Amino acid sequence: MHNLYAIFAKFLDICKMFSADLVNEKGNIPRRGVVPKFSDLEVISLSLAAESIGIDSESFLFSKLNEYKDDFSSLISRRQYNDRRKLTIGLCNQVRERIASKVDGGEAVFCIDSMPIEVCRPIRSKRCKMGKNNYDKAPNYGYCASQGKHYYGYKLHSLCGLSGVIHSFDLTKIHIDSIKQKGSDVDPDWYTYEEIINKYGLSKDQISYTLKNYDVRTEKRGKFTMIYRTDFDKITQQRMGNTKKAENADGTERVVFQPKAQEKVCPPTPEEYYSTEEVAEMFKISIRHVSVMTRENKTPKIAQKCFNFYEKKAIDILYNQKNKYADINDWITPEEMRTTYKMTFDAVRSFIHRHKIPSKVEYGVTYYSKQHIHELKTGYFEGRERYYSVEEAMKKYGMTKDIVHYYVKQYKVTKVKRGQFMFFRKEEFDRLMEKRFKSDDLIANYTE
Repeated sequence: MHNLYAIFAKFLDICKMFSADLVNEKGNIPRRGVVPKFSDLEVISLSLAAESIGIDSESFLFSKLNEYKDDFSSLISRRQYNDRRKLTIGLCNQVRERIASKVDGGEAVFCIDSMPIEVCRPIRSKRCKMGKNNYDKAPNYGYCASQGKHYYGYKLHSLCGLSGVIHSFDLTKIHIDSIKQKGSDVDPDWYTYEEIINKYGLSKDQISYTLKNYDVRTEKRGKFTMIYRTDFDKITQQRMGNTKKAENADGTERVVFQPKAQEKVCPPTPEEYYSTEEVAEMFKISIRHVSVMTRENKTPKIAQKCFNFYEKKAIDILYNQKNKYADINDWITPEEMRTTYKMTFDAVRSFIHRHKIPSKVEYGVTYYSKQHIHELKTGYFEGRERYYSVEEAMKKYGMTKDIVHYYVKQYKVTKVKRGQFMFFRKEEFDRLMEKRFKSDDLIANYTE
C-alpha cells in the first residue's frame, strides 16, 4: 500500500493553492463556533487521498489510519469525518472547478460519458425508501450494456475535456430519455395511474389488479401505462356498489366507490363460552388483540357466522395466570415514575428490570406497582419499626454519620440493606449507646 500520509500532504498543498479566498488562515470555512483542529481542507485532502489509492470504505480507511497516529496528531473520529465531508461538499466542488479550469481551461471540445450508480441490489429495491416520496427523484431499474448487468439506482453523467479532466457532472434517473414533462392537458380518452388514484381513491396495487383480471384496454406511451377511461369506469362501477364524493387536498372533488355494506348479526353466545367482546372486557384489551392472544395461547374456540366464541374454562385459567397481581390496587405508569421520582427513561427501565416490579398491561398501556416502587425508593420493609436508619440514629443521639457507621461496623450491630438504604437493630444500638454513656471507652477506641 502507498504511503497514505505522503499522498495526503500532496493533496493538502494542492488544495491550499486553489482555495486562497475560500477559507481562513487555518484552512476552515468561516463560520461561528469552536475552531476545529483538523481543518476543512485537511478533511477534503484526506478524502481525496483515500480515493486516489482505491479506499472507498470509511471503515477500512480508519483502520488504515491507525498506522499513521503519529503523523495525524489531531485526527477526528469517523462520525466527525462523515459530518465534515457533508459540510465541506460546496468547498470541495469549488476547489475541483478551479483545478479543472487551470489544468484544462483552454478546451473547446467536450464529451459526455455516463456510468451506473447502484443504490442497492435489485432484489432489495422494494425495501429501499430512497426518493420514494418524489417520483422525479426516485431511483429506477436499468441496464448497463458496457457492464452487462441490470441494476437499481441512478445514472451519473460527466462532462470531460479531451485530456480526461472532469469539468462538470450530474445525477439523473436511469431512463432520462423517457421522462415526460407533466402537462396541464387531460387526455379525454385515457387515464394515467395518477388520475385514477385522485378520482377513485384506489392504490396502485388495486389498479394493477383490475387491469390484470378484467378486460380493460391499455396503451404504452414511453414508460407510462395509459388506461382507457370507458372500460375502467365500467368495470369499477360493476365491482363496487355505493358511491360517495370526497374532497381532494386541492379542493377538487373525486368519486369514491365503496363495497356494499353487509350487516352482520352476532348469534347468541353458546353456554360455557365467552364472546370476543367479553374476553376483551376481561383482559382490558382491544377486540383486535383478542385473536392474537387466544392464538398464542391455543385457546379452544368455535365459530358461528364469522363470530368467534372461546371456551370459558380455558379463558378463566388464562385470566387467573395473567391477573396474578389482582391484590395490588395502586399502579403507576412509566411517565408518572419519571415525573414523581425525577428519573430518566433509561433509569426507569433499568429500575423495573433490576427489581422485578409487578406489572400489568391494559389497553396497550403498561402499569407498575406503586407500592413496590415506593418501598424500594424509601427503604421500607416488614419489621421496619424495629430498626434505625442512619439519619434517625444521628438525630436521636446527636452523632455524625461517620460515628454512627463506626459503631455499627466496629461492634457488629445487626444491619439490613434495602436498596441504597442501611438499617440496624434498635435494641442492639440502644444497648451500645447506654454503655457509651456509662463509660468513655467507646469514645477512646474511636479517637485512637
